[in-house]
Amino acid sequence: MKKISITSIATLSLFAGAAAAAPGDLLAELVPSTAATNDLFGNSISIDGDRVLVGSRGLNKAILFDITDPTAPSELRVYSSLSVYNVGFGASVALEGSNVVISQEGGIEAGVPLFGVSYFNSSSSSLVHQEIGDETRSLTAGSGVAISGTNVLVGESFGFALDRYGDSNSTGVAWFTNATNYAINIVDPLLAEISDSFGFSVDLTSSRAVVGAPNKYELGLLAGTVDVYSTAGVLQQSVIVTDPADRNFGDQFGFSVSIAESSNYLLVGAPGDDEEETNAGAAYLYDLNTNSMVYKFAASDAQSGDNFGYSVELTDQYAIVGAPKAAGPGSSDRGAVYIFDLTTGSEIVKIQPDNTTTSHFYQSFGSSIDSSGSIFVVGASDFFEDNGSAFVFSMMCNDADLAEPFGVLNNFDVSAFTSAWSNNEASADLNGDGIWNFFDLSVFMISYSAGCP
Repeated sequence: MKKISITSIATLSLFAGAAAAAPGDLLAELVPSTAATNDLFGNSISIDGDRVLVGSRGLNKAILFDITDPTAPSELRVYSSLSVYNVGFGASVALEGSNVVISQEGGIEAGVPLFGVSYFNSSSSSLVHQEIGDETRSLTAGSGVAISGTNVLVGESFGFALDRYGDSNSTGVAWFTNATNYAINIVDPLLAEISDSFGFSVDLTSSRAVVGAPNKYELGLLAGTVDVYSTAGVLQQSVIVTDPADRNFGDQFGFSVSIAESSNYLLVGAPGDDEEETNAGAAYLYDLNTNSMVYKFAASDAQSGDNFGYSVELTDQYAIVGAPKAAGPGSSDRGAVYIFDLTTGSEIVKIQPDNTTTSHFYQSFGSSIDSSGSIFVVGASDFFEDNGSAFVFSMMCNDADLAEPFGVLNNFDVSAFTSAWSNNEASADLNGDGIWNFFDLSVFMISYSAGCP
């Protein structure tokens, strides 16, 4: 059996000067087999291990892909609305284990709600359960959905809540349920105002739930706010996130939210922030232990109307922020995604695929983001122009970044490589020649020496 000693790794200094890489290597592009103009494919995304669920609101579908080999993804199955009123199915999607949750966000026609949430089994296309809108119960939306284990959080940003606030305006509510018994626990905003759009964005971990209200009327219309709840069997009121001191008219703070399972961080998007340029956007990182802001992120090349913060995703090491209206080659709203280091707050890389390497003329890249392990996926839903796409990227900063947390090189990566190399596993064949020898070790040592940015 081949052996590598830790002393071998100590020779990394011999390779000083190698260029460091950053996360964001494009692995694959996901395109539906049923692609059509204005299908909005990529408007929502959820990833669980080697499976990616992509919403296609324009097609009223959600499509599940297998990315076991990210360079050769395959379409597993298509989920469709069973409602008579087939409007907006796929507005938001959530995937974990055997559970698939898909929202339908449309409108009200002749007094009949066109909203709802559908539950499917990930191993088939069979409908397991469906909650259709009921205005008297405020179940009239499904703006955002999130899942953790079997717990499900559903946002209803257009919920009327007539019996709660005595008006017919869409304050919004959320409901906390379970994918096994579907019992519903209605959750009101901690401080309610009319037309808050509470529930427009949601995220959920095993211990916390987060609900955004981007149209919250404070400091001016559409200033926005975010509520955080603890989860202990039922959703319990916790705290309102300390609003940023610079929050202002039209910021839409809370338009997107992401909370990490393994840390106490919360990431909040505010795509209407004007500090850099008008509607250039911003994202805020919070420490929930202290309920204090850690960083305010903005694009290094911010331009008016970028809507940076339209989508956000938090990993162990990075904050990933979408700006779907950022300019790019041949279009004023090509879209871009920016990755920031959580330790330093610095921008690591801007990602904007070369349009010549994609299957078609993409737009609105960054309209949705999700991550799992060493992979993150970005939607480009191509508003009003063409069929959409979803792009699969590597989270690893270079060839030596083989173990979690990705984005950091340490002894876990050394152990992962030595184990894989000794057992002739594909992850250690770093030069791709099908042979596990000193050349692979050399590649690892060069990459490890370069470090992560």
